[in-house]
Amino acid sequence: MKTAFKKPVASFLVLTILISLVCSFLTFPAVFAADEIPGDPMVWYTQKWLNQEYGNVPGFGKVVANGKTGWDTVYGLLRALQHELGIKNLSDSFGAATTELYQKDLLYRQDGITDKKFAILQGALWCKGYNPGYYLRETSDGTVVFEEIFDASVESAIIQLKKDAGLTNPDGVVTLNVMKALLSMDTFKLLVSYGGKPEIRTMQQKLNRKYEDYIGLMPCDGIYGRNTNKALIFALQAEMGLPKEVANGSFGPATRLCCPEIPYAKVQNAARRYPGTSAEAFYTDPEISVFTEFLQFALYVNGFGSGAMDGVFNVETEQNVRDFQEFHALEISGTATLGTWWSLLTSSGDPNRPVSGADCAMKLDRAKAKTLYDHGYRIVGRYLTNVPGGRDKAITKEEAQIILDTGLRFFPIYQAGGAANAYFTEAQGASDAKTAIAAAEALGIPGGTFIYFAVDYDATDDNITTNVVPYFEKVHEIMSASVYKTGIYGTRNVCGRVAAMGYSENSFVSNMSTGFSGNLGFRMPDDWAFDQFANLEGENALGQGEGRVEIDKNAVSGRDRGVAFLTEGTLTATPTSSKVLVDGKEIAFDAYNILGNNYFKLRDLAYVLNGTPKQFEVGYDGKNDAISLIDGKPYTPVGGEMASKGKGIKTPTPTKSKIYLDGKEISPQAYNIDGNNYFKLRDIGEAFDFGVDWDGAKNTISIDTGKKYTK
Repeated sequence: MKTAFKKPVASFLVLTILISLVCSFLTFPAVFAADEIPGDPMVWYTQKWLNQEYGNVPGFGKVVANGKTGWDTVYGLLRALQHELGIKNLSDSFGAATTELYQKDLLYRQDGITDKKFAILQGALWCKGYNPGYYLRETSDGTVVFEEIFDASVESAIIQLKKDAGLTNPDGVVTLNVMKALLSMDTFKLLVSYGGKPEIRTMQQKLNRKYEDYIGLMPCDGIYGRNTNKALIFALQAEMGLPKEVANGSFGPATRLCCPEIPYAKVQNAARRYPGTSAEAFYTDPEISVFTEFLQFALYVNGFGSGAMDGVFNVETEQNVRDFQEFHALEISGTATLGTWWSLLTSSGDPNRPVSGADCAMKLDRAKAKTLYDHGYRIVGRYLTNVPGGRDKAITKEEAQIILDTGLRFFPIYQAGGAANAYFTEAQGASDAKTAIAAAEALGIPGGTFIYFAVDYDATDDNITTNVVPYFEKVHEIMSASVYKTGIYGTRNVCGRVAAMGYSENSFVSNMSTGFSGNLGFRMPDDWAFDQFANLEGENALGQGEGRVEIDKNAVSGRDRGVAFLTEGTLTATPTSSKVLVDGKEIAFDAYNILGNNYFKLRDLAYVLNGTPKQFEVGYDGKNDAISLIDGKPYTPVGGEMASKGKGIKTPTPTKSKIYLDGKEISPQAYNIDGNNYFKLRDIGEAFDFGVDWDGAKNTISIDTGKKYTK
């Protein structure tokens, strides 16, 4: 899966938003029958007028008259303006020529003057949801009539738009930035029904107010998207002292060099104002307060904090930083380090940070697997099948065993296409799920394993709704009837939306595709298991010679432990013959050996460890089929604990229940035997940090609550 860089895909505003902004306080004159006009009447008349006045202009084309504001209408207004400015080669871009000519002839109130540019302005205001004071009308011969004027009513609409954008003491001049905002799909009203938050809108307005020279006018809808993300980086660059010709809204080398660690100390290696190399250019306390406010905002839009942005690095802010770092599998310090800023403001974060996960298309032999292990990697994503006509990247049983023998685990990825929207249909979802299940079974991948189905393109919101969600509905339906679980690979937006529908349980997030519209401005999905954020290929590949391997680096959340063993035929559970000591005392447990590992009944372990430093509570939510574990809480017996000893060989089935430790989902290996859940002892030891030792000579398992867990 390669990193893809694409132009931003703008978010479309649906008709209902625009209608609500206008129709909620307007009454239209009775010059038309409402049931004869599609959509918003003023938008519809604007579209008809554009075709009427400019339809024969070379290069203008035609605007669809449907009463719905969209890019087609916005581009029509832009081309009309270009024509009135004298531009011959019309385009859908507010480019250099349009900028230069419009700056020479800004629109402003001129009583008694008529101008077609005033009509274009009024049309843009209607489409943006502002009432310029004059209603379009249609004569008996079908001609649409515009009042081509710019008087007090039009000026009032411009002033209101500027107020909504956060500008103080606004006048009625249609500046270059205002015209660009009008000829876009940005909105400046709080969109509560679309998840808009007042706290975000307040910051959006503040960014416009303080940094318009850097960012233009960004939307003020209360929704954190790529425009707000980019504007926040511009604001950082402005506070760092980057000149406007240097600032670019990207978290690049100059920005990273000047990015202050919060709390800030004026020490030798501290970041300084641009260019970042002056010995005396330390940041002042007021400047650090501004950076802290930006930090609080970045934390809030990423899901951490209450929305208070006072510029004070207090206990709450420090805890929010810690929580963010823990969630994103960063080093937990409570300090806003450069790496923390990097992950707050970009989808990929610091590409050089050390991690234990990877994925690769290369087949792994012993030399390559050893290279991964020697470089600190412990789990690797591999493909179950090949893409028709593509390279041979499917994992074999021999390779899987090599991976395991090397001390690695692996997680299976399914991709037989998935690089274009048309691929994703219900029928394809059903077919892919069946193929993935068959491939996993043929490899001997045990039940309970997550299989990650790939969405390897920049799916827009519309694509997700019409194609991706129906595809995963079928995938999940068929996977749920198997022993395997459904995972998804894709952008943050793709993973988050499919998970919200209940059609996936773990996400493998394509964060290194920083140019994808579904990443920048979107929060990391709550169910992320793997975070693909950097590529090591070419001269950056790991190892040399036969051990050389190209990978994508993956951060690991711990939700998915991957495949640790392969099965052969029917899985069996044999009663454990080993002696078990708990803090030196022999205890007769109901335990089984499955594929060389010991599995203990969960409630028996909780019962025996009750009252020790490693006690834990066990709860079960039957409605949601969820097991909850609470570290440090006394265990509440339910009856039946330690009542029996395993007898005879059993056939275990993977536990399908979700498992939560202190509210966070985990993925220990577990099986159901005769209606009871048995967990791998070492997984429980790791979860609650108690010692687990094995003495082969004495055939004895030791559990020591006074020791820490070691692998």
